Amino acid sequence: MFGLGRYGGSLIRALQGSDLQVLGVDFNPELVRQWRNKGLLAFYGDAEDPEFAATLPLNQAKWVISTLPGERIGLTLLHTLEYQKYQGKIALTSHTEREMEILKNAGSDLVLLPFRDAAYEAARVLVTDFNE
Repeated sequence: MFGLGRYGGSLIRALQGSDLQVLGVDFNPELVRQWRNKGLLAFYGDAEDPEFAATLPLNQAKWVISTLPGERIGLTLLHTLEYQKYQGKIALTSHTEREMEILKNAGSDLVLLPFRDAAYEAARVLVTDFNE
């Protein structure tokens, strides 16, 4: 998981709640320290640094997930993973439909749209509550 902030942190907690093993990466050393104190295997690193990605145990990962929004970061990570011959799936994050299409066309298996996804989940909860 690249990005251990609010969105990434929420996603990590949900994945760990499903008994999935997660490794985290962030450029903020304070976030890395906080997550390590919570028991997460976390590393300080930059998603846009191809040399850093080479140090990660990618051959053991089923998914590489980036919660860092933006076309540039997503495309850089995709190219790095392709160069590293990563065989698993890739989920990237976007805040716009246009970026989502670019990232999908570039090879991302899944593009997360946090605001849209949160709205859909909120609507699902509200509809369920209304129907009870």
